[in-house]
Amino acid sequence: MGLVVVHHRWAGSSTGTFVLGTTEPVGGVNVGAGVIAAYPTTNIPIGGAVSYNSSNGVYTITSGTWENYVIPGFAECSADVVLRNCAIIGTVTEQTSERQLVKGPTTSGQMTLEYCTVDPQTPSAYYNGISQGVKAVRSWIKNTTDGIKAYSTSSNGARIRCEGVLIDQLTQFAPDYAASRTETHNDCIQTHHFLDTVELVGCKLNGRHSLTKGDIPPYRAQIAAVMCTVISGGEFRLTLDQCWLLGGIYCVNAGSDSVEMADSYLTITNSRFERPGTDQFGDGRAPSIALVVDNSLNFTGSGNTYIDNGQPVPVTPG
Repeated sequence: MGLVVVHHRWAGSSTGTFVLGTTEPVGGVNVGAGVIAAYPTTNIPIGGAVSYNSSNGVYTITSGTWENYVIPGFAECSADVVLRNCAIIGTVTEQTSERQLVKGPTTSGQMTLEYCTVDPQTPSAYYNGISQGVKAVRSWIKNTTDGIKAYSTSSNGARIRCEGVLIDQLTQFAPDYAASRTETHNDCIQTHHFLDTVELVGCKLNGRHSLTKGDIPPYRAQIAAVMCTVISGGEFRLTLDQCWLLGGIYCVNAGSDSVEMADSYLTITNSRFERPGTDQFGDGRAPSIALVVDNSLNFTGSGNTYIDNGQPVPVTPG
């Protein structure tokens, strides 16, 4: 099935050898995030461990390592399944119910997403990138409403870990026909509540709207790189280390929903933030606030600096 040791290969890039946490993830082929070899062109074969439901576009994958395939639908994978150098692109026809392009096991364990591109060919207000039970490595998630739907309503938890992942180009729709509101609420990652830790290491979360898919131009409303919310009585545990956090109205919004967060924990260390009020990318879409934290939230932060000048990132009370 194609490359055998693709995770040990490095074909070179403009940034040199990728070192987790020190090399900024950049999307594309043979760079920091996304497919590491040639972009796949062959659809994943149906049969054996792979079944397909034509009524909802879901590919159910129960075992195995699958390399160099296009999945023209939504991948729901059992624990220990590996997708490597694959493109998960959703269906041509929009599915009108909330779903994730990649979903791992719902009860325990993780599937692994390595060097993949998650990018729906038909964008939708209903679509998120990944959710429960996923370990994502050096992958590129783009053109989704939320990049990571990091929440669970059960004790099974979210069980998400990302290493060297790029999430950007969020798709905005106005109105948000999936939730009957003025516009979509876009975030690279959104928490609600779960009972275990979601970890992101060496990832780049760019809370800017897509300029090629969704409603254009973007309104820059209801958007953040990281959005932490809880349902009353819930809790979350989120850790970000050595990450790049950019764009949105907030780089990190962890305190504006007026819900008690005393049982929740947020840790951000050694990360780089886009500085509010700057225009270093020339698009006029720098964040208004870098980091807002609810007074009741258990927050730990150290070594966090602005990208452009290296100054410490202040915490704005929420």
